[in-house]
Amino acid sequence: MKKLSIMLMAACALGFTACEDDESKAIPQSNPQETIMEAAGLVVAQGAAIEAGVADLGAANEASQNVAVLNVVEAAGLPEVASLKFVMQLDGANDFASPQEVATTVIDNVVYVAPSDWQAAHVAEFGKNPQARESHVRFAAYAVNGTSAVRIGNPELYLGQASLTVTPFAPAFFIDEVYKLVANGKEVAEFLCTGGNVYDNPNFKATVSIPYDDIIDEELWEWYIVAKNAPEGTAHTIYAPNADSYDLMEGMLDTNVDGVVPAVGNFPLEGKWVFNFNAENLSFKIEEAPKTMYMIGGFCGWNWDNAAQMVVVNGSNESVFWTIRYVKAGEGFKFNSNTAWDGGEFGYDGATVGTCVAGEVTSDGGNLAVEKAGWYIFVIDNSGVKPVLNVYEPNVYVFGAANGGIWNSTEEWKFQVVGDGDAEWPFVSPAVLATDGTDASCLRLCIELPGYDWWKTEFIFYEDGNIMYRGNGGDQARTGNPAGKVYLNFVTGKGKVE
Repeated sequence: MKKLSIMLMAACALGFTACEDDESKAIPQSNPQETIMEAAGLVVAQGAAIEAGVADLGAANEASQNVAVLNVVEAAGLPEVASLKFVMQLDGANDFASPQEVATTVIDNVVYVAPSDWQAAHVAEFGKNPQARESHVRFAAYAVNGTSAVRIGNPELYLGQASLTVTPFAPAFFIDEVYKLVANGKEVAEFLCTGGNVYDNPNFKATVSIPYDDIIDEELWEWYIVAKNAPEGTAHTIYAPNADSYDLMEGMLDTNVDGVVPAVGNFPLEGKWVFNFNAENLSFKIEEAPKTMYMIGGFCGWNWDNAAQMVVVNGSNESVFWTIRYVKAGEGFKFNSNTAWDGGEFGYDGATVGTCVAGEVTSDGGNLAVEKAGWYIFVIDNSGVKPVLNVYEPNVYVFGAANGGIWNSTEEWKFQVVGDGDAEWPFVSPAVLATDGTDASCLRLCIELPGYDWWKTEFIFYEDGNIMYRGNGGDQARTGNPAGKVYLNFVTGKGKVE
């Protein structure tokens, strides 16, 4: 046991009246067999939990027992009117850089911590995950008289630093890492946690798209949710809307208890849907998946009227969107499926960052930002539980007859990019051939997006100069062009050839 000397102090200035003589208050040794920690005037020994190196908070709470952490052996020099109090500090690291503080109670020279108080500090330090964790503890001692308290010893010193394994309360019921959405008897989608530990964030999301073709002679879709990795015999692993919610898009869930499976739910089928499910409070919400996506930020003055409307990638089931914009280094931006601050907007914490050619994507006060200024292709993949942001080089190409019949992306037919966010025509192509606007002779342009054929990100402009994106549509009307260079501005949405 580490020994620690702490001077025992009493302070008349804080209301103590027995400071004028050397009389001491002795406390009998409570357990002479334990290793003793000596301090000047105060001697304590490890309590049962500290000595054993384990504390099962759930078992202690169930037994209505406090946890013994210290034994007071002697308190010489403590004024007659004063009593001893201790505060336990708890930290996940032994440097106690940001500890949680826990109140204690001294009864018959034994220092106790209520399991509920310890649990609260444990959750604040480690989160709600019910797994056992190694905790580091230490204690500060105080002489107390009424509402006045004086720290015993140097405020930088603590008694009894030790480590032990702490098992928190068992959760009310099992929360899985993964859930399955079952529709008409088939698993059709997977729920995943929207971020972090499932006990700290029990919110799950699944996206599913089922046309009427997938069911037979039915206009309603029956559904429920099942935990994927639940141990055999575990209750609360099957969920379905309760009687008041079974045909609603938002409501509460029933869960199986004693093997009783709740009834299934119904909702209109056609379309793409996002299921939101809270495994703790058993609420659910079904929303139509967004079919649009917008980018907003410092580049447009944080004005939704000037936000970039992103283009859906053809064949992506309306889940992948792209846009080209110039952003300054460290300048924040966000995304939303609506042009409003409606709570659906997301920044750094709301997205998973994939590819980034600009170096790291960073947080700008919760917004997204890139380290290097420039033009980029920003891509949002909204097909999973959490949106994925990919940032690519702004590669734009001429395809087909206008380049002499080359149908793949080459350096020869890549647009040059002017490194100025305010340039009138920041994208300029090599000189193209004239075309007559037929299927065999026309101007075709696209960006390069990994994983997709070039025509899935195709676009063109017509006589009015407005850029028209293919998006999720079919072949665009063919257009011809004179010989010359193609000029594009993705911010104004304009193009020209001259």
